[in-house]
Formats: sequence, C-alpha cells, structure tokens
Amino acid sequence: MAMKMKWMMAAVLGLVLAPAVAMAQNDSSQGGASAAQGAHLSQKAGGAMATVHGHAQNPLGLPYADTMVYATTDGTPKSQVAKFTTDANGDYSGPVPAGKYVFVLQEKNPKNAEKEIDNSEPIDVPEKSNLTVDFDGTRQAYLSKMTPEEKKALEETKAKNEKITAENAKIKNLNSLLQQERDARKAGNLDSATQMATQITVGKPDEALGWYELGTDQVMAKKYADAIPNLQKALQINEAGKKNPQLEAGAEAQLGEAYAYTKRLDEGAKSYDAAAKADPTGAYTYYYNEAVLMLQGSNPDQAAAAADKAIAADPKQALAYYVKGQALIQKATVDNGKVVAPPGCVEAYDKYLQLAPDGNHAAEVKGILQGIGASVPGTGSTRKKK
Repeated sequence: MAMKMKWMMAAVLGLVLAPAVAMAQNDSSQGGASAAQGAHLSQKAGGAMATVHGHAQNPLGLPYADTMVYATTDGTPKSQVAKFTTDANGDYSGPVPAGKYVFVLQEKNPKNAEKEIDNSEPIDVPEKSNLTVDFDGTRQAYLSKMTPEEKKALEETKAKNEKITAENAKIKNLNSLLQQERDARKAGNLDSATQMATQITVGKPDEALGWYELGTDQVMAKKYADAIPNLQKALQINEAGKKNPQLEAGAEAQLGEAYAYTKRLDEGAKSYDAAAKADPTGAYTYYYNEAVLMLQGSNPDQAAAAADKAIAADPKQALAYYVKGQALIQKATVDNGKVVAPPGCVEAYDKYLQLAPDGNHAAEVKGILQGIGASVPGTGSTRKKK
C-alpha cells in the first residue's frame, strides 16, 4: 500500500518577518523665530512672476508632508501673496510674483496662528527667476531655538529611531536568510536549511516564524523528536502575539506528522484537527494526511474516522474513500469460510472506483472486492473467495 501525504505549505511560506516603523516627532508647535516681526517688505510692481520650490524636513530629517508654505510681504500668513502645500516627500513648488518676501512653513490648521514651524530670512525674488527655498529643521540655527523640553524629546525620539533602524537592518538580513533557508529546503539540502533556520531563531527568538521554519526542516529531515518542541514553541509565540491562522495551521500539521511518526497518534490526530480548524480551506488535505498516518501507524479506527472527516470536507476526492476502505478492510472477519467486510468498507471502495475508475489503486480495489465476493462497479461480476 503506497500512499503519499499531500503538502499544504504555500500559504505559510509567504510569511516574512515584519520591520518596525520609525517614529516621527511632532515639533510643529515650536520652530524658529516668529515670522511676525513687523518689518514691512516691498513687492515689485508690474505683476511679473517667478517660480519657487523647495523641501521641508523636521529635526529628525523626516519630511513635513501636507504642510503649508506662504510667501508673505510682512512675515505673516495674512499678507500672503502665494501659498503652496508640501507633498508626501515634503516638496513644494509653484509661481510667485516677483518681489521680496519671507517664506513661512506652517501647519494647515495651527492651534496658534501666531507661531509657525519655520521661516526664512527676507528673500529677494527676481522676475522670471527659479528660486529654491528649503526649510531644514536639522540646521543648527533651528535647533538652537528649541526649548530644553523640546530638545530632550528630540533626543529621545532619535535614540528610539536609531534602535528601530538597527532592528530593521537585522530583520532585512534575517528575511534574506529566510529565503535562502526555504530555497535550501526546496532543493533538499535539509542540513543547510536547518542551520539557517536555527540562525533565524537566534536572531529573532520572539518570532514564531523562525521556530516554525526550523520545525518544518526537521520534520522533512525525519528528525521528529527534535521538531516537536520547536513547533510547539512556534504555536505558543503565535498564540501569545498577533495570531496568524496560516502559521498556526502549518505548525499544527507539521506537529501532527511528527507526533504520528513518534507513535503519539492521539496527539497527532488532535494537531491535524487543529490545523483544519485554523485553516478550513485546507481541511481536506489535513484530514487526508491524518488518515494516511493513522493507517500507517496501525490504527484503523482513527484512520477511518479521519478519512470520514476528509470526505466531509471534499466528497469528490477519491483517495479519501480508498484510505477509508483500507482502514475498514483490516477489521474484516471470516464466517464459514466467507470474508465479511465491516459496514462501510465495500461502499468506500465502490465510491473510489466511481470517482477514479482508472486510478492508481483501481486494480487493487477491484481485486479486493472480487476477493471478498462483492460486486465490482462497472463489471456486474462477483467472485467468491475460495
């Protein structure tokens, strides 16, 4: 009896380690001297135009996105002659009348209209010119105007971001290693795959994915006793964190196989059931694999029960009926020289032949039916076992 298990790993293999997100400092309430300083600046007559563009960034070097930029004659938004909005990258551009202006960077809806984020010195804008006016929160002149509390908050945010940057660099390296590990497993280089998966667990011991990968490599290498605690750890971490049903199903299925091959059939059956519950779309495959392993483990009752669950999940799959028939035929009895199959056995074999009349097991099933004196679908014949 040669039956192969089906594999359901594609969904889990799509998982990667997630990077952290850098923090942005909200420092728009501070920032430079007030632009409302009183000196009135003249605008050239004639309506000649120029172009202005620039980039706005905060003390962390992050862009000021969706933020207002005004060209004003006296340094206040009320005297604006042109207004721009920065894009997601902190960039802006547009036309402005020729003249002399203070350029002001300010939130769209500031709580305090008299305080802006930053401002320029008075700048002469010649007609037809293409002028660059940047707002750089990292410059010393800007930083020196921050209050002690603002400077402290900035340094704390910088320290946190440096930590996040270092963590993200580690995750990037681990994700590269993760792909190499999966490639090695696919190529059958299981020792190499196991070594790389171990490195991932060392690098990110609090991530379930690394432990799942390590356990999977060990199952495929038939190192079942080694795989069990690693798969259990993957499930524990997954349960405690942001629970991922794909990883849960994959780990439970691998754990079910490891339990079955270490003669812990009851635990194996529970793991396969848990895999099907976590991922109902793969229920047939999980239950079919459970039935095959229970049959190989000489437990026909559990094999037949698992086959019934596989049939319920997808009644159009022939192999589940074959496995059920193989499980039940082991409980056949002999009465006055006649083989008596248990209830459901002949029906399971019949259904297999209906669904797969030319299947890999068709000849074997026909022989079994003839041997026990049952009719063979499509032939109308019976033969008593002598």
